[in-house]
Amino acid sequence: MSRSSHVLLFACVAFALCFSFVTSGYMLQDSAFLSWSTARELFFGTLIVRSHEAASMVFVGDVMLARDVERKVLYNTVDPFVHTPELFKDASYVIGNFEAAIPEHHTPTKDNTFVFSVDSDLAARLKPAGFTHMSLANNHSLDFGESGYVHTKSSLVSSGITVFGHEAITSPDISVATILLDKQAVAIVGINFVTKQLDVEAVTDLVATLEKQTDQQLVYVHWGNEYQLKHAKQQEELAHALIEVGADAVIGNHPHVVQDVEVYNSVPIFYSLGNFVFDQYFSQDVQEGLMLTVSVVDTKLQFTLTPITSVGTPATPREMEGQQKDDLIARILRTSSPEVATYFDPAVLAISPQID
Repeated sequence: MSRSSHVLLFACVAFALCFSFVTSGYMLQDSAFLSWSTARELFFGTLIVRSHEAASMVFVGDVMLARDVERKVLYNTVDPFVHTPELFKDASYVIGNFEAAIPEHHTPTKDNTFVFSVDSDLAARLKPAGFTHMSLANNHSLDFGESGYVHTKSSLVSSGITVFGHEAITSPDISVATILLDKQAVAIVGINFVTKQLDVEAVTDLVATLEKQTDQQLVYVHWGNEYQLKHAKQQEELAHALIEVGADAVIGNHPHVVQDVEVYNSVPIFYSLGNFVFDQYFSQDVQEGLMLTVSVVDTKLQFTLTPITSVGTPATPREMEGQQKDDLIARILRTSSPEVATYFDPAVLAISPQID
């Protein structure tokens, strides 16, 4: 066979593969469907395609790598991710909220200031730590304006992280990442409900559209009142609206503490996962968090809670143990809706409202 024939055969096979993905309606990383630009990237091998056998994904709360976290890393007193290989070892995907920006010109963030600048070299540690996705749907992704947001996104993407979400924009192109989990297409929708007036109709329309295009829809939302252990009425109203148009789980961040859980129409709402990596040390509550593992059991979703703590190891999360763990789980169950106890398996700390 001539060289030109080899080239033609290769092109035909590649086109057939791309066409197969397009017609299947599945997306591999960044949108609800495989666009031609994505197909072109796949053709030239620039996308990381994870196995169809992926069995679980993990959500954590706020990850903030500025201020005292940066200083501790710079002076080699802390590796915030020293325990993540063990925490994330069974997860195919790990999603966090990137609570900062990566401006083109980095200046270390001073204490007691709230415009968070992260050095790109520090952000590059996320991928080796096990993270695969970061949400920028929060009240700090525009700390250095739109240009800072663009540089944040490009820096994370160049280090191997898939990015979704924006502080002020909700759209299919920006707000959604889609993965394959146990052969199911799972859409992750990042939205910010803190600093900007959220267009609830646009968000519910987006989730309703995704409900027709993907198997599961998980909303990862930045919302709520800081340091409050119970959710606010505005959180509940938005969560219920999202579930009524098809969301299969609502997972919150921003309050810096673990909040209660609700089950509404057989769908779980984790109002806040608390902090994961943060330089807040003034109370035990802000040094506790939840790692939420989402897995597929007979095409249904199961949600497993792993309590996390950095008490005694500042800005360095590890799995919680003993009485502290028992106390946090007891507090969550005590403050959560009564339906949660019905679906909660204390042996494995799992909530399975979809599973009979």
